[in-house]
Amino acid sequence: MKIGFISFIVLYISSLAISILPSYFKQKNNKSYRGLGASGAVSSIVFAYVLVNPMNFMGIMFIPVMLPAFLFGIIFLLVSFYLDRKQTGRINHSAHISGGIYGLLYMIVVFFTLEDINLPALFLDRIKIDSISDLFYFGI
Repeated sequence: MKIGFISFIVLYISSLAISILPSYFKQKNNKSYRGLGASGAVSSIVFAYVLVNPMNFMGIMFIPVMLPAFLFGIIFLLVSFYLDRKQTGRINHSAHISGGIYGLLYMIVVFFTLEDINLPALFLDRIKIDSISDLFYFGI
């Protein structure tokens, strides 16, 4: 339990720095650019969860449709790539993308290093779709 807690804290703190790097390098000469927040770090935690629990349902608050975590993660990344390219609003979508990717890579390394577990293979083994009810859950 102690190793899990420490790994979680290291993931969160390190992803605070890692997730902002793409934006930093893209905007380093833009004196009017401001970047602040922890959404990239939260994205890394969400994607770490997706990798470990791909068939657990996830959704967006107040929207009554839940999807398996792996499907939610794919859609989240696709939407983030699209919105990052569009560059509208004041949301750092590249931090969400880099944080998510970092969360995946971090978990793969931690599981392999500490427990000798091949997490990508385990992820693929856990994805089981037997019926349409495995893909959608309606309700809150």
